[in-house]
Amino acid sequence: MSTSTFPSFHKLSVQERVRTVRDRGLLSSQDYKALVNGETILDLSNADAMIENVIGVMGVPVGLGVNFLINGKDHVVPLAVEEPSIVAALSFAAKTARAAGGFSTSSSDPILIGQIQLVDVPHPSKARQLLEQRKEEVLNLANSLHPRMVARGGGAVDLEFL
Repeated sequence: MSTSTFPSFHKLSVQERVRTVRDRGLLSSQDYKALVNGETILDLSNADAMIENVIGVMGVPVGLGVNFLINGKDHVVPLAVEEPSIVAALSFAAKTARAAGGFSTSSSDPILIGQIQLVDVPHPSKARQLLEQRKEEVLNLANSLHPRMVARGGGAVDLEFL
């Protein structure tokens, strides 16, 4: 049996669903205990560390999209929604797609550039020369400001001068 198909999952009680997900190895024992005990509220200090300008926390139901087969691998997709039937519709669509081999995905390499325009520079050629001489230093500084992005494979990799 796959880890993403849950026959009659919607007919189970919340406690039974949580237990079923744990039994499939999709929840840690700590997460299982938190869900069973209803410890699902995000406190403000954690929320404030996650995003900018936090003023509160909103409770939204979390359901599981089941039946997903993506690139030949089973996936259970957590969905935080307040709209009725979204989770059921997605799970049904995944079940339908699964019968035809599931979903196939691909992506291209990231293509993202940033540009900086310098204006009112008294000696543009000298400024360009200085930036070119200190290219590695500029790249290292840019990357030091976003270490988590660099750890995920992003970050500044080159400087080009037009």
